[in-house]
Amino acid sequence: ILPLVVKNPGFDPTHDFVAVGGLATFVNAFAVSGGTPAKSFKDYVAAVHAAGGKGNVGVPAPASVPEFLVKVIGEKNKLDLVSVPYRGSAPMLADMLGNQIGAGVASVPDFIENHRAGKLRVVAVLGDKRQAALPDVPSFAELGLAGFEDVPYYGIFAVAGTPKASLDQFSAALSKVLALPEVHDRLTSMGLSVGYSTGAQLAARERSYAQTWARIIKSSGFQPQ
Repeated sequence: ILPLVVKNPGFDPTHDFVAVGGLATFVNAFAVSGGTPAKSFKDYVAAVHAAGGKGNVGVPAPASVPEFLVKVIGEKNKLDLVSVPYRGSAPMLADMLGNQIGAGVASVPDFIENHRAGKLRVVAVLGDKRQAALPDVPSFAELGLAGFEDVPYYGIFAVAGTPKASLDQFSAALSKVLALPEVHDRLTSMGLSVGYSTGAQLAARERSYAQTWARIIKSSGFQPQ
């Protein structure tokens, strides 16, 4: 979403790059620190309401998808949630593990190992369905927060003008690698939803994702910096 939040990002994703192939999707998640009594997202909302309706939520970077999610989550639940931006997910996780901040929004891969170890709790995941790596964690759609079905993705892009034969060869190789059980299982264990997509499918996903977040960012009142 960089071109949506920065006036001069230095590149135009539509014209400067061409999609080669997609390999996986992932979702952002809402997690609470180990020192937070809440065992579920509803518990967290109730606790913040009981404390006056205000709460701080860590995000890995300013003007990022997690920051806009915090705003939408707060509005939906009538909470005054303030995003606390960090310089990456690592320092945010360090503060969550140290109970310096009670909640955070980041990707499932960022949270999953500490969730499994019981050091923090993922209480909701974005999107319209639960994640294979976290089958007991409800989606925000289940909790009444719809409109976020376009999930983030991992894909490979090449510089515009790359010969089509090279693009096709690389895309075919990507498809073969993702079909290997050990690759599929490893990526799944990291909290990713593995699935090959062609260059055309990846380009369509990129357009849809950009349109979704352009609408959300505009409605938030955010002005590109």
